[in-house]
This record gives sequence, structure tokens and C-alpha cells, in this order.
Amino acid sequence: GKAFKGSSGLRYHMRDHTGERPYACPQCGKAFKRSSLLQIHQRVHTGLRAFECSQCGLTFKWASHYQSHLRQHTGERPYRCPDCPKAFKNTSCLRRHRQLHTGERPHACPVCGKAFAQATNLRQHQRVHTGERPYACPQCGKTFTHSSNLQLHRRTHSAARPYRCPLCPKAFVMASYLQRHLRTHTPA
Repeated sequence: GKAFKGSSGLRYHMRDHTGERPYACPQCGKAFKRSSLLQIHQRVHTGLRAFECSQCGLTFKWASHYQSHLRQHTGERPYRCPDCPKAFKNTSCLRRHRQLHTGERPHACPVCGKAFAQATNLRQHQRVHTGERPYACPQCGKTFTHSSNLQLHRRTHSAARPYRCPLCPKAFVMASYLQRHLRTHTPA
């Protein structure tokens, strides 16, 4: 048998066996075996983004997404593909990459037939057909199909320009803007 320091540890462990989930979300009904897991889940409904990157200001609901994002600044890629030399900043990027080796795209759009490796990519794609733009900027009302695009747009309302040109004093809201600008420093 397994030993536990306190009665709560045993209680949580027993819920693994019984399936008991006494903490239900009042918004959607999803149930959890610990109140702390319910609190984390509720960020889905409240929009609370408790983790902020000190380097670029992006915010995240989940610690794992925040940790993964930090690797963009450090360049760390600890997850290696067993089929090729590529490495990735998180397991989901590795899993998505591995589908390139298998060619698996099980999620097809019912409107146009375009197939996707991930169900989330299919859902995002379907907004092309529906015109849905569920993410609105609270400052100007501009709407976006992806929350990440809204986050990038919101920088245009602030002074945050974390992507600095190493060759001149200019700074940019997005990495892609800096990349485009860098071409002005190289002769065609």
C-alpha cells in the first residue's frame, strides 16, 4: 500500500479509485477532486491571466504556457524529436511536429475539406467560414479570430515595444515587424 503524511493526502488518493469529484464548476459543471484544481479551471471562465512575462508583457492563464513562452526568450528547446535532429520548447510542439513524420491529419473541415493534425487548428480554421471573431480589443473594439492576435494588437495601445533592432534605435511591437525592418539594413 501507499503511505500518506496526512488525512487529506489519503482522501485525495482515494478519489483516484472512487472517481469522486466533489468540486463542481458553477459555470459549466465540470467536476474536480480538489478545490485547487477547480480554482485553476475557473480561469477559463474568468479570463484571469495570472502569469506575466517580465520581458515582453504577454500574459498567460496557465503556468505551463508561461514556462513554455519563457523559452522563446531563452531559446531553450529541451524536447527532441526521435526521428530527426529538431528540438522543441514544449511537448505539444514536439507532438505536432511528429505528425509531420506520420502525415496524420485526422480533423477535416466539413465545409472545404482541409484537414488538420489538431482539433484546435480545425476550430480556428472554421472561423474563416463563419466569420467569427470572438476576441475584441477593449480599447478600440477591433476584433480578432485568435486571442494571441488580440494580445499582440493590444501592444499598439501601449508603449511596449520589446523587439529592438540591434542596428538602429527602432523597436517593434511584434517579432515579425522587426524581421521585416531588418531587411531594410541589408542591400537587396
